[in-house]
Amino acid sequence: MRRTRKWTRVVGHAVAWLPLAWLLVEAGLGRLSPNPIQDWTQRTGRGALYLLTLSLAATPLSWLPGLRGIRPWRRAWGLYAFAYAVLHVYLFVGVDYGWRWDWLWQEILTQKPFVWWGASAWVILALLAATSPRWVARRLGARRWKALHRGVYLAAPLAAWHAAQAVKGNVLTLQGDITRPVTVGLLVALLLLARLARRVGKRLLLRRVPPHPPAPETGGNP
Repeated sequence: MRRTRKWTRVVGHAVAWLPLAWLLVEAGLGRLSPNPIQDWTQRTGRGALYLLTLSLAATPLSWLPGLRGIRPWRRAWGLYAFAYAVLHVYLFVGVDYGWRWDWLWQEILTQKPFVWWGASAWVILALLAATSPRWVARRLGARRWKALHRGVYLAAPLAAWHAAQAVKGNVLTLQGDITRPVTVGLLVALLLLARLARRVGKRLLLRRVPPHPPAPETGGNP
């Protein structure tokens, strides 16, 4: 059992490090494009989206036989997603634009309005990461903590839409390099629908269960 848990931890962390490791390998082999900063920015953003999607998938996958142990990884993969998102923002704002906020602001207003969607997702992920420690959860209380962390259901679609708008193409007309973002977006939608369907199914099942009859009174009459 301990050996199985050890290998589970190894695989779980390896999956999270894989996008960055692959990027480093391709950079070392000189396989990046003539614009390596753009490559790093885009691929760290994709890594964040993939890990966020994997975090969303952890609970639905745990419903399948033999995959119950995957559910605890939703928190770790969510934190990894935020780490990739931090690196993505640093490369975009700090390396690509050199912290020139005036220039970046003009670009967002004129050529890159999709940044708003990504920034919104980033803020939500930052809040979730900041409140992920157990001591913070205890301070907030279980109900408020769970309500706050349902924000991931908003962050994931925002991140997917950000990725779809950032590529060269048009998602609405299905033209251009949109295969990857559309696929991830559909997967996110499917995962959210699976959670919704399960919740609705549980409520319907509880309504069908007849209430328990009251227990018979004991003792004599007064």
